Amino acid sequence: MEKIEFIEGLPVGTLESIKKQKAELGREKDMKDIKLIDEFIKRKR
Repeated sequence: MEKIEFIEGLPVGTLESIKKQKAELGREKDMKDIKLIDEFIKRKR
């Protein structure tokens, strides 16, 4: 993971970092996760 955020004191990857990693893996399940991440980001704006 490239970028880490801390939520309630715990280190977690940013959505963009997770999305990039999943795109590099390119598995079908990762492509589904990327779609869900994109939808979540759009709703959050």
